[in-house]
Amino acid sequence: MKIKEIQDYIPQAQQYYSDVEDYYRSLSFEEAVQNAAQAIIPSGIKSCSTSKTAFASHQRRVGKKKCKEGAEKLLTHPFWSELENAKSFEDIFRVTEKVKAQTERLGDLWSYDTAQRIALHKGWYPNEVYLQSGAKDGAKSLVKEGHVKSLVLKGKRHVKREHFPDILKELKPYLIENILCVGKREGWFINSKL
Repeated sequence: MKIKEIQDYIPQAQQYYSDVEDYYRSLSFEEAVQNAAQAIIPSGIKSCSTSKTAFASHQRRVGKKKCKEGAEKLLTHPFWSELENAKSFEDIFRVTEKVKAQTERLGDLWSYDTAQRIALHKGWYPNEVYLQSGAKDGAKSLVKEGHVKSLVLKGKRHVKREHFPDILKELKPYLIENILCVGKREGWFINSKL
């Protein structure tokens, strides 16, 4: 595991989530739900402005049209009522999972990212590490390298952070998820030694 690269990346990831949280807290709840589902994020780190936004590039496979369809569903009954009554990230995630199940081509990444952005409006974060797309691939790389037991991940959508190597398990679950995704892409977990 490339510990220095991970340590160098952590402040950048923390700044990104801080900027996204600031942006989502600046919106009404309805705007936050709409924008979250449509993969709208602030376009610049360190200068979070509601007038400078962009479509999250990692949702390109889903596409703007499908994301908009997901947003429209979240704003209808019963999903809207469930979102209004949510008390945690996990409550919001259950709602986005229901919409995902009813909408062709909305996948696990859309469900997680949407729930995360909506929850940021409330200042809520996940209590466990959610595995989808790149994060799931990153976790599998750690299994191959012998840093995570395969049984821990088998068939799981989310796992406790205690199952990850020390450098990761000290972090908040949302940061672990991000590092798993980026680390897989950057090769931080290949031929790694702890």
